[in-house]
Amino acid sequence: MFLTRAHLIDCSADDGVYLRIGFVSVKDFVLSNLRLPQNAELNIGDCHFENFQLTNFRNIGKFKLCKINILNIKHKYFGNTYLEDETQNNKKFQINNTSIGKTDFQSIDLSSFEEMEIFDNIFTEINYTSVTWSDEVIKVGQYNDSDSKKLSKQQDSYRV
Repeated sequence: MFLTRAHLIDCSADDGVYLRIGFVSVKDFVLSNLRLPQNAELNIGDCHFENFQLTNFRNIGKFKLCKINILNIKHKYFGNTYLEDETQNNKKFQINNTSIGKTDFQSIDLSSFEEMEIFDNIFTEINYTSVTWSDEVIKVGQYNDSDSKKLSKQQDSYRV
């Protein structure tokens, strides 16, 4: 399934809910203001994104991000027309202002995104497996913090 845009904003889940977003290609994906309680789970996997943005996510449950790659559109037949390569120049992977608890990152090719931004987050209990990091600059840190030595150390921590 191909979507030009998927914006999920101001969501909450009940205790014990399992949410799955999978097997979809999306040019512009935004998940913002989601609250996930203790016994709930969000699984985003087997997807292609041109822009991936996760902001203001509060996770007390379990979160899994797996098999995420860049979306490349080349001669895709959509409706009655062919779409030529419509990918933007700002292919971006972004996680900002989140509190992520128990999390798995598996088989994610972050090197395919042109820009990666990870700002103002609290990460705990994260398992990384087969994550390909970019050699380019990763923007990390906290807003209102411009200490370049601190930011370079955080960049290395995210790569590790």
